[in-house]
Amino acid sequence: MSDRGTRGVGVLDIATISLADRWIDDVLPRFAAMIDASRSGPVRKHLLLASDAPDPQAREAERRRVEARLAGLFDRVVARPMPAVRAGARLLAFDMLRAGLVADLGLPAVLYLDPDTDVVEDLAEVATLAPQAELLWAANPLPLAPVVA
Repeated sequence: MSDRGTRGVGVLDIATISLADRWIDDVLPRFAAMIDASRSGPVRKHLLLASDAPDPQAREAERRRVEARLAGLFDRVVARPMPAVRAGARLLAFDMLRAGLVADLGLPAVLYLDPDTDVVEDLAEVATLAPQAELLWAANPLPLAPVVA
């Protein structure tokens, strides 16, 4: 969940997943602001953009458009194709994206939060939970006190 910078300050990597839909204008800006307001230490915010674009070039163009619209809100936007799943199993596709999140972002670990999660406590406390864990799953909404305890 953290890495050590040159000054020994831990950085908490926080990631979420979204489609390039209405959430780009509505939910993601609120989510990024909530992260900024709920931290006492440095964080990096990552967005995995789940794309229905048919080819890598179209996905990259979509990623650039989304990144421009969210300028300053996320440190990085990575586009991945939406996994193919049977009809009516959309949540399974997002589960598949979450399962590959650490590798897709090229990070040793992240704190994953759903974009519509309400964080009500300081996110800095999460970094002390289980630094060896690859991924920490968070429910919506999640008071962090029970998780930290």
